[in-house]
Amino acid sequence: MPCNIVICGGGNGAQVLTALAKREKDVKLSILTTPEETATLNKAIGENGGIHVVGNDGEDGTIDVKNAPDLVTSDPGAVIPEADMIILVLPAFVHELLLGQIGPLLKPGVAIVGMPGQAGFELVLRDRLGEALYHDISILTLASLPWACRFTEYGKEASIIGTKVKLGGSAVISASSSARGLQPVETLQRVLGKRPVLDMNYPLMTWSLFNLNAVVHPTVLYGQWAEWDGKPVDKSPLFYQGINEETAGRMEALAAEIAGIGKALGVDGLPTMLQVYIDIYGSQIKDSSSLYKAITTNAGYVGLTHPVKEAGDGKFLPNFEYRYLTEDIPNGLAVIKGFAEIAQVVTPTLDLLLKWSQEKIHKEYLTSSGRFDGKDVKDSRAPQRFGLTTKADLMKCY
Repeated sequence: MPCNIVICGGGNGAQVLTALAKREKDVKLSILTTPEETATLNKAIGENGGIHVVGNDGEDGTIDVKNAPDLVTSDPGAVIPEADMIILVLPAFVHELLLGQIGPLLKPGVAIVGMPGQAGFELVLRDRLGEALYHDISILTLASLPWACRFTEYGKEASIIGTKVKLGGSAVISASSSARGLQPVETLQRVLGKRPVLDMNYPLMTWSLFNLNAVVHPTVLYGQWAEWDGKPVDKSPLFYQGINEETAGRMEALAAEIAGIGKALGVDGLPTMLQVYIDIYGSQIKDSSSLYKAITTNAGYVGLTHPVKEAGDGKFLPNFEYRYLTEDIPNGLAVIKGFAEIAQVVTPTLDLLLKWSQEKIHKEYLTSSGRFDGKDVKDSRAPQRFGLTTKADLMKCY
């Protein structure tokens, strides 16, 4: 059935999704982004006749498609009121601002998709939209972006480095969506194409707990730089494929702690790290005998390096201001720690990583006494920030 989709964001993922979604002829698609990006995108798309996307399709073939959105705008009022589905392809820290802008324009039954939602996505939705509207929309959240991608020329050319084979997510479909005849999960799969295959049957809380970026990124950074002597390095180390078995073991220990939090809050059966990698990357992994092997033999990770900044004389320093910490701590590890506090679950691995990471980005979530009441909790997406401090409070969101 015809569908009116609004993509919020103008970066890599938004541009790739635009080209893919417009393969469906009955999809009306708009991009909502900043005034600056609106002007740049409109100019680039006009010159190029659309956004050209090429790359891996997640099977044995390739994607080669060029399409243009029906509209690129910075005015929410021009697109949000008539939207059937709104897909947020944005950094997590932008979600609150955007939802505050579009909230008054939303109609009951609209589907809001976090691509990805990141930890605490549903808590932000409830806070910004209000209790009544929160329960009158459909909420979909994905564990990660469907692809590894980047643009080669902004607004004109983008490449898909790797398409994920299977992708977990959650879907809470409201009665108002059903009454409008909307099918949010089916629509989302249709605009993505055959890959990744979406598994949207996980409980909504799953992705606030098992946030893949928050488990992987800070753990890899800790493994590489925790014992660093502070001297510039000759080149940026490999990120994923440069890990050792100790780092992979630390990821598994963190995932086990998260599973314990989930069990205490009534969410059983959280996936293991190894199973997540096998599901997402499939045949791109040459050796799936262990998590360490699955990460280091993943073809989708070839050549990806640590974020660094130039130190002069051709040398480099780690860039701890990159999103792997600045986003994945306040919208990842800190959120998981907040859930752990409510569940009263001890998390030594999580605490180790959070203490090290918060120092690198000059934040305080865990205090020196080990309490989760540091001055920056109020700026995170942890449940405590929203006044949710007991299990009974938390469950109002689910």
